[in-house]
Amino acid sequence: GPLDSRDGFGGERSMGRGPAAEAGATMTLDGENELARHPLPGGRTLVWRDDGSPYDNTLQVYVLAADGSIIDALEAGAAFTTSLLAFRREGPEVFDFSFFANDRIYRLQVDREPSLRIPFTLPLGFRYPSVLGRHVLSVTTLKTSAAP
Repeated sequence: GPLDSRDGFGGERSMGRGPAAEAGATMTLDGENELARHPLPGGRTLVWRDDGSPYDNTLQVYVLAADGSIIDALEAGAAFTTSLLAFRREGPEVFDFSFFANDRIYRLQVDREPSLRIPFTLPLGFRYPSVLGRHVLSVTTLKTSAAP
């Protein structure tokens, strides 16, 4: 039915053709591999994807509405860094994870309502691909496990 967002999910909508997506336009999901998917309150879905490259990998995190449209997106990447997504805590709206081959644990929080975010408050390596200032996703560095 019309509420079923699974068919054609992230498919051939606009794979790199045409001008860059305007704000509010339907974006396609970047990343070769889906790493994880978590249901969120309100019928939303949190999707984790990456490029699958061993040395120049980019993590893409999306919040999708019930109809499959993208509500928010966040990217993390660093050149020449091996990376592996591992969760320490999963949900319902807070996710603690490691990604880079460093000793940091990051906390991703998904808010119900978007609020103004300052891009430079994100940890090193993270960025919002959208130029919009309001986001439901935020990331902080939880801790470094450098202590023996």
